[in-house]
Amino acid sequence: MQMDSKFVKAILLEALKSGKTTLIQVAKSNNIFAYSELVEARKFLEEQNLIESKKIGRTRIIKLTENGMKFAKQLKNLEEIKNALRNRSER
Repeated sequence: MQMDSKFVKAILLEALKSGKTTLIQVAKSNNIFAYSELVEARKFLEEQNLIESKKIGRTRIIKLTENGMKFAKQLKNLEEIKNALRNRSER
């Protein structure tokens, strides 16, 4: 199964915005209904040392690592540039 980058991006940007998050919160904030895809994206991000997760009860809390924070900030900047260019071209 090939992973869709929108799931990776959603986790990173939600964790950047909130400090700590859960996959349920990521799904709700981004209108994502493929929870299993988010789980795969979480595992991938953990393997890349961009996030850490800890299970507390039945909930898994996700937070960015130091490298994840740097990466997510750059991703956010790129998204802002992309949106600015899109808005500019629509005028």
